[in-house]
Amino acid sequence: MFPITILVIIYLFYQKLGVLFYIYLQSVIIQYVKKPKFMIQRIQSIHYLIAGIFQLLFSFSVLFTINPSANPTEILYFTAKGIQNQNFELLVSDYKNFILCIFNAVLIFIVIFLFKKQALQLKLTRLFILIVIVEAFFIFLSYQNISAQGNVNIGWEIIYLPISLVFSLAAYRKVKKDWELLKSVDRIR
Repeated sequence: MFPITILVIIYLFYQKLGVLFYIYLQSVIIQYVKKPKFMIQRIQSIHYLIAGIFQLLFSFSVLFTINPSANPTEILYFTAKGIQNQNFELLVSDYKNFILCIFNAVLIFIVIFLFKKQALQLKLTRLFILIVIVEAFFIFLSYQNISAQGNVNIGWEIIYLPISLVFSLAAYRKVKKDWELLKSVDRIR
């Protein structure tokens, strides 16, 4: 009888201990779910991050494929750096698009960390949008020049630039809304 009683007491103790451990685990999980340690407070930071990532992707992607009429078996690629052959050796360099893309990506990543200076953030976002429009204009001019040389196929990666523009406009709207809210609170004081 004695060993059975001890076994029952030990079983109940471990069962109670298991319940207590389960309650402790549940409280820890709830604590970290409700209060994460690292949380992005502003959605515009995510918008800026996505715009910067797409800008970087755009600067290293193939925008057009060219089948020259002089040599139909050869395929050339137009990137932000210029025209490259099938081995991605640079044939014609045109670094103005590449420099604009990289500058724009660095600019938008800097803008993420200027969250305490909304006025400067708005100005730099406007500059980013202007540079994206200039990039699109240069790419359109390049397309017009290249299309005379042969059959040109537009790559799907060209969509990265408008996506970057849309996310930067969304971030601009959110920052402007926050800035106007802060200005209205300052007026009340």
